[in-house]
Amino acid sequence: MRDTPRMRELLQLRIHHKGEMSKIDKELRTFGVDLTKPKMKFNSNILTKKQLKLHNFMTAYIKKNGEPPLFKEMMEHMGVGYSTSITSMLQLMTKKGAIIQSKGQFRNNHPVELA
Repeated sequence: MRDTPRMRELLQLRIHHKGEMSKIDKELRTFGVDLTKPKMKFNSNILTKKQLKLHNFMTAYIKKNGEPPLFKEMMEHMGVGYSTSITSMLQLMTKKGAIIQSKGQFRNNHPVELA
């Protein structure tokens, strides 16, 4: 899968449900990303309780505010004092497929829908 600025832009549009989904999905498929496949639903059973709590917070925050939370907001919600705690949790969640991170962008952590 090629990671390009346009692909990241399309992922953000798709995650925030802006625009016509069929056009966005079609263009994403040119990058090797197919969000219409069931594999994009994530099995929450492999997340720890803390990771699931963070995932649920991020999902609710995006629904309410239209964009992902800041690190500071995630830290406050999780009750941690260091950003490295959130960073390591987000990295593990990315490896597990629970979130998509768009590199080089502000508010770049987008949770994948839970199955």
